[in-house]
Amino acid sequence: MIKSVLWPKLGMLFPLLVFMFLVGMTLSLDDLQSYDSIFLGVTLDFYVTIPLLYFLAIRKTSIPNISVASVFIFCLFSATYLIPESEQRILNQVKYFALPLVEIGVVTFLILKSKAVFTKIKIHNTNLEWYDAIKEACFDTFPSRIGLLLAAEISVVYYSFFA
Repeated sequence: MIKSVLWPKLGMLFPLLVFMFLVGMTLSLDDLQSYDSIFLGVTLDFYVTIPLLYFLAIRKTSIPNISVASVFIFCLFSATYLIPESEQRILNQVKYFALPLVEIGVVTFLILKSKAVFTKIKIHNTNLEWYDAIKEACFDTFPSRIGLLLAAEISVVYYSFFA
């Protein structure tokens, strides 16, 4: 019982400790120029290891798995400011290719979740506007302000192209 209560809290420490270690290491190696392979490893740790550890920490908790995308984006932007510009070759490729894929994945997930909300509403025979369904799907997945912003963004695209 104690293990099931403490593990989520202790599990969240691992990504945080790795993040803090990487921040300290990049700040201490900032003046040295001959560390190409170290900065490559640090870059990989920022956008692979930390989100993976976070996912392993939250997979059996009530935290939604989609929040891994937020951690990925946070780590990507943190690495952008911490790693010297001369060592950001792989990081730039990840920003230009993986970041749009993550955004498309989140939007697709929210649209599929709003379709599930629509089918649940249709079973109960109540009329619901598309914006209300996407807002409910976003509120179920993200915190209130982020959910409201995402719902507004997705609704603007939907109403401008499909309605």
